[in-house]
Amino acid sequence: MGAGKIPTEEDVQRQKMAVVREDQQRLVRYTPPRQKDMLNAQKVKDLANANGLWIYHKEANQWFTPEEFEKAYANYYRGHPLFNSVQLKNPLEGIEAGYKQLYKLQEKLREFSLKVVKYYTTP
Repeated sequence: MGAGKIPTEEDVQRQKMAVVREDQQRLVRYTPPRQKDMLNAQKVKDLANANGLWIYHKEANQWFTPEEFEKAYANYYRGHPLFNSVQLKNPLEGIEAGYKQLYKLQEKLREFSLKVVKYYTTP
C-alpha cells in the first residue's frame, strides 16, 4: 500500500489478522507448577545447605540456619507463598547489616547526648 492510498477492506483485515497472530504468539499459557516442583521447607533447607547459605525472612527480619528453618516451617504446605518470599543469603551479610544499623544508632545517640549536655551547660 503506497503513501496517500486509502486502505481497502482487505488491507484492513490483513492488518487485523497480523496483529491477532502477533498477540497469539506473545501469549504465554499459564501452567500451574507441578506438585513435586513446588518448594517446601526441606527443599529450601537443601538449597541453602548446597550453597553454604542461610535463610533470611525479610518480612519478619529474621535469619535461620537451614535446620532451624526446616524445623520452624516443616508443617507449611508445599508451595506456600512463604517459600518463595524468603531469601538465601550469606550470613555475613546479616552481620554487616547489623553493624551498619548499630553504627547509625550509635551516631544518633551521640548527637542526642551532645544536645542534652549543651542544653544544660549553656547559659
